[in-house]
Amino acid sequence: MSGVVVPPDVDRIRGCLAEVIDPCSAATGVRLSVLDMGLVRSVEVLGDQVTVSLRLTSPMCTMAPYFIREVEERIAELPGVRTVRCETDLGLAWQPDMMTQAAIQRLAGNRRLR
Repeated sequence: MSGVVVPPDVDRIRGCLAEVIDPCSAATGVRLSVLDMGLVRSVEVLGDQVTVSLRLTSPMCTMAPYFIREVEERIAELPGVRTVRCETDLGLAWQPDMMTQAAIQRLAGNRRLR
């Protein structure tokens, strides 16, 4: 079936996002991904185009360029992806309760060890 374009697999896209580590969490000794942190607002796949929308944790976040580069580079390597766009918000919507329960527990465990 030559010429058939298979759209990118959303599970593989999420796998790429699970590899994008939040530098601020890493600095605390707990490496949390953008998924763990609840930073992924949405993933849209339209044919061979992928758009990822991220929440920033703060309007003062200086990591937006890092997140955009990491997300776009990792997802661009997936089969079926022609273009990737990562967009971020202004850092006003994220709340700590958006983190996964596993991330919350890991952070709490790290704090107990200190």
